[in-house]
Amino acid sequence: MALGYAQQTWTDGTTPVDAAHMSHIEAGVGLMDSGKVDINAVTPAATVILNSKLLAGDAQPAWQALGNGALAWGPGGSAATDATLQRVAVKTLGVGYYSTPTYLTIYGDASGWPLVLYDVASNAYPHFYIDNTGGLHWGPKTAATDTNLYRSAASALKTDGSLAVGGNLTVSGSITPTVAGPQGPAGPTGATGPTGPQGATGPTGPAGTALGGGMFTAVASYGQRSTGNYGYQDTGQYGYVPSADIANIGHSWQFRLVGSCWSNQSNVYGNMRLNYGFMNTGSGVSMATLYTSNYTSATSEVLQDSGWIAFTPSASYSFIKLAIQTQADNTGQTTYSLLQVLAKVV
Repeated sequence: MALGYAQQTWTDGTTPVDAAHMSHIEAGVGLMDSGKVDINAVTPAATVILNSKLLAGDAQPAWQALGNGALAWGPGGSAATDATLQRVAVKTLGVGYYSTPTYLTIYGDASGWPLVLYDVASNAYPHFYIDNTGGLHWGPKTAATDTNLYRSAASALKTDGSLAVGGNLTVSGSITPTVAGPQGPAGPTGATGPTGPQGATGPTGPAGTALGGGMFTAVASYGQRSTGNYGYQDTGQYGYVPSADIANIGHSWQFRLVGSCWSNQSNVYGNMRLNYGFMNTGSGVSMATLYTSNYTSATSEVLQDSGWIAFTPSASYSFIKLAIQTQADNTGQTTYSLLQVLAKVV
């Protein structure tokens, strides 16, 4: 009903159809015609073409349409409109304007997405959308979205993909990696720790090569020469290294003569020596001196030690014979000895 028009009540057979009543109707039609907007009408942009008030006595509309298509809303009553929606640029709608900043609130539920963005060139899949929990999703437009950013817990944002920062990244709190990074360089060597307890005895090693006659001992009681003669006296003690060891070992040998000598007289010159004999295949025994020691004997014991003496037998030797000898230089002398010969493979 047009504003300013008071409706009349008509009663059949009672209300006359006269000039007064017909003029009242014409006045109402005139009011309606003055407020209409014709099809294809030319209306200035800021001209109000439609106001909607909540009450007849309201000074301001609750909704309003302008000539340029802009829409405005307000609380009605005496307050002006405060929220707008209008075209602000090519293919662009603006919520609010310079003089009327406006905010947008969307109420949604799990049945849909509050905001979806498609590319008109490829609209099979959304390029971007906001889901009903506020999560943000992006995609390539030609397939489902594959990148997201959402609230994963209290005060926590998470993406299930990767995040690249083109500028600077400032972190006020701590960073907790979930994947181990590459190993850094080795640090300096620390101080040596205390010596650990002694380990258990290791296993017995393999058996060594047998020495045949091996470590043998030759003991002499004495050597003696008759009046007018002197020379060496065999002790009668011999040691042998069998042919099998000489032929197979292929190593050098070492021999050692140790013991003591004494005489029945003082200031007697004598010596002790270690002789060796060997037999070549097909020949007899030949003797040679491996060690000799001169000494001035006395009635007291004189200790003797040759130390280890190296000797390499020929592979053609069939055996080695070791003989201990002592010497008395003068007639009537008796030289006593208590000697040992030791042998080992090097």
